[in-house]
Amino acid sequence: VSTRVNCDDEGNPLLEVSQSRYAPLGSSIDPTASEWRVPLCVNYVTDDGPESTCVMLNESKQTIPLESDSCPTQVHPNADGAGYYRFAMDETWWNGLIAVTPGLVPSEALVMVDSLDAGFRAGTVTAGTYVTGMNALLNHETWDVADSAMNALEQVTQIFDSSQLPAVEQVFRKMARSRFALLEGESNTGSDLLRQRMQRFLIVIAKDQDMRKPLAKSAADRIGLDGEPDLSALPGSELETAFSVAVQDIGEPFFDLLLKQAIASEDPSFRSAATGALARVEDPVLVGKLHSALMGDNFKGTEFTSMVNRQIFRAATTEATYSWVREHNVGVFEKIPEFFRSSIVPGLGSAFCSNERADEWQTFIKSYAAELPGYERSLDQAVESIRLCAALREARAADLLKAFTSMN
Repeated sequence: VSTRVNCDDEGNPLLEVSQSRYAPLGSSIDPTASEWRVPLCVNYVTDDGPESTCVMLNESKQTIPLESDSCPTQVHPNADGAGYYRFAMDETWWNGLIAVTPGLVPSEALVMVDSLDAGFRAGTVTAGTYVTGMNALLNHETWDVADSAMNALEQVTQIFDSSQLPAVEQVFRKMARSRFALLEGESNTGSDLLRQRMQRFLIVIAKDQDMRKPLAKSAADRIGLDGEPDLSALPGSELETAFSVAVQDIGEPFFDLLLKQAIASEDPSFRSAATGALARVEDPVLVGKLHSALMGDNFKGTEFTSMVNRQIFRAATTEATYSWVREHNVGVFEKIPEFFRSSIVPGLGSAFCSNERADEWQTFIKSYAAELPGYERSLDQAVESIRLCAALREARAADLLKAFTSMN
């Protein structure tokens, strides 16, 4: 739902509303192909204070009088987040909404995350507005709003090359540190959930070295890298995060010992944390070691699937994992549980972000049609995902990188 506010010389406000099907950049969807009856409620603020107007949107375009004698200063097109639609506005009204983000109720802030991200992907929200808005939403006091904003920021990094990520990570640290610091001393369900989520974001995604160093040391103590294992060095909830940091920052000594312990362990919790961490290795030599271990009989089918998936979706290891999958094709396929194979294998291609790779992946999967019966739908979804990512990268990556780095 697209909204535009018009006010005459006397300040009488009208809300011009249009509806269309959502179509991200690169999509073949015809936005005008459908029309719905949409219950629409709008919150807005005028000189008289907060107001609300509700109508039934049953035409492609409608003009709605707002019940006020003055032009609004701020509009939220999905009051209370109750409508089942995304909304679009021009930059002036986005900026007005972003300015009052801290005061939005959680339901309104959550639909704002979705609409802002969708607008950026459709080319209707500028990179600067996107970054400013996500920064404000990440700092919302409600844990699930901040969590949604962090999820959107993580996912959009797929359009960047691995060489561009350090600059983006630096901005992520700046965006999240102040909000994380405010959680100090708070103890309730929401703050506990947000603390755990933001800690992971800062450590794993933003790569905050001040937080990573002590965690890597605790991980080394936990598995006994320099002595006997200290089972009290880390709580169970932090094992995977700490192991992931140590795999990347300590490197081969830690990786080798953790791999050995993971293979030998019969503790499901430890194996889950260890395999998740091992799959986040980025050093090319150690990536090769991991791939060799995966081709043995060391890991269960679900573990194998999860580790391959994580490796191919990491920007630093996408290419190496892609080459390995192509080289060992049938051997890799056979280690994935048969029930999921025809959907999981084609889906691995969703890690790519270029039209060239979309074509390559389509040809590759089709050449193994006999080993992957029923692959067609999953392959179509993966190829569509690749092409959408490629279109977004081509159209928006440079502007988004500029918007992120301007925050430094």
